[in-house]
Amino acid sequence: MNRHHLSGRDWTALLVYVSMLVDGYNLTVITPALNPLKQAFAASPAEVALLASSAIIGNFVGAIVLGRISDYMGRKYVVIIDVMIFAVGGVLSAISTDAFQLIIFRFIVGLGIGGDYPVASAILMERSRGGSSSNVIVGRLGTMWTAGFVLSVVAGIALSGSGPESWRILFLLPVVPSISVVLLRHFILEPVHPSRARKNYLADLSSLFTGRQLTLTVFGSLFWFSFDVVQYGITLFSPSIIGTISGQSGSAVLYSAGVVGMIELAGTLCGVYILSFVTRRSLLIIGFMGIMVSLLCMSLVRDVLAGLLVIAVFGFFAGLSPGILEFIFPPALFPEGLRGFGCGISNSASRLGAIIGIVVEPVLSALFWPGAVFLFYSMFAVLGIVSTFFLAPRE
Repeated sequence: MNRHHLSGRDWTALLVYVSMLVDGYNLTVITPALNPLKQAFAASPAEVALLASSAIIGNFVGAIVLGRISDYMGRKYVVIIDVMIFAVGGVLSAISTDAFQLIIFRFIVGLGIGGDYPVASAILMERSRGGSSSNVIVGRLGTMWTAGFVLSVVAGIALSGSGPESWRILFLLPVVPSISVVLLRHFILEPVHPSRARKNYLADLSSLFTGRQLTLTVFGSLFWFSFDVVQYGITLFSPSIIGTISGQSGSAVLYSAGVVGMIELAGTLCGVYILSFVTRRSLLIIGFMGIMVSLLCMSLVRDVLAGLLVIAVFGFFAGLSPGILEFIFPPALFPEGLRGFGCGISNSASRLGAIIGIVVEPVLSALFWPGAVFLFYSMFAVLGIVSTFFLAPRE
């Protein structure tokens, strides 16, 4: 019986990890796809901005709505709904015939991903044994998300010579693993019985915004918001940023972005290991400090090699703690019956940060000197440090 229970736990974790891998790929695949899309649709600057951010906007809506539904009807069913939504959205994206259609279909993909963020972390937190093992199990979500980003860059490199329609294949690739999660859905174990969450559900919502819980709700939203301003601004525009620093173009820039992604992936693995020895609060402050220093250095360096080294250091610290703690901290901040909704609030706040990061990067780069955008991002790293120092629970 115990072996069967552990097997179910392992299957649950495996399938949730696969869904998060697909999330990371789907959100960042726009990075290698953006140039082919500009050519295919002769997209205007406004359309380019919407193509880059439509999935994030969908993510904002899906996190709150589907996170709340998961508290009411159970985590397992929402995981399946999430995956089905972004599988359908991926197929529709791949067959889009104009920029407007693609913007709508990418929004649909984002809806599914938005539900997956709070539900994935909640389901793993509730099925883990607690303690440091819980940090490891949930923290691997950050590793899988980053692996999805790396795979999107690798796919972009592999298809870079496939012509102007290569973006269709990029959007279609994650559909197969998404379908596999749906087909294997009976292996996912429900951690919370829905009737427990339904009891006094509507009356309990206000508890997230009163007393000590309000402080935790603000912290969960603020630190994730701060990180995603930086993370998405740099991640989605990493080819242009690296191109500006190094003078490279084309596939060479994608190779450099892939290397930075690999370094961030290594950072997530180190962060999961280090959590066995330091508190989550301490590691989050260390990560934000590393991000802040690297961003300030990026705003000043003029040497190509030094610039690439600094952006690699940024990637490592981004993965080291905020990249994994954005999944670990939120489910630990909210009571079981409201965990999906609480995590959804935090995730939606982070999407606002992502939209700011995406919109501001090209504007600042065009209006000011190249380093201005890094100074702007560094202010949000400072905000992350301050919010963690004063609001994060002490362990």
